[in-house]
Amino acid sequence: RGAPGRTETEATLRAEGRRRLAERAWRAQHLAAEVGWEAAWRTLLDRALASSAGRRAEGAAARVVLADAVTASVAAEHGGDLVRALVEGARASAGRPAALLAAARRAGLGERRAREAGWNVMLPLAVALAAAYGDLDLARAAHALIAAWPAPPPYGRTRALAGLVGVTPQDALTAHGLLRMQELWCTRGGCGRCPLSPEPEV
Repeated sequence: RGAPGRTETEATLRAEGRRRLAERAWRAQHLAAEVGWEAAWRTLLDRALASSAGRRAEGAAARVVLADAVTASVAAEHGGDLVRALVEGARASAGRPAALLAAARRAGLGERRAREAGWNVMLPLAVALAAAYGDLDLARAAHALIAAWPAPPPYGRTRALAGLVGVTPQDALTAHGLLRMQELWCTRGGCGRCPLSPEPEV
């Protein structure tokens, strides 16, 4: 047969996006086991802010101040208890990413940067907490958020792949599925062999 159809391609990409986020959640859970949940939050938040700074001239000291503000704003939702605030924030969001990110936005994060922090910090930790404590309600809430998370702006590293497979990501799972396919196949000489490639004619 030829290349997969668009529906099949998008389903494959969303599945790969879930795997990519599951890997982040697994790493978050192991980090928390080593240093505790609040320290894991801070480590992941610092990384997310550093990687999402863009072209702004923001030094490490400024990021520390910003991370402090975001952490305080999120924790303030539940009397300074960061972990409880994260858990209850995810549960109360009703699958609406903007609701989960409201406290981070109040701390001064722009929409794009808040979404990056939410995807790379809040969601992995929420999934990790649900797994660690067997919290099915939290797991359902986290997965509703994951399914509804909007796509980030196009990544330069996946733009060519998106064009090749004919997909414009409409959600974060599809966008991160492209990233995972690029990491697993495109950078390793897998063109023509990955699940998105057409089967060779016989």
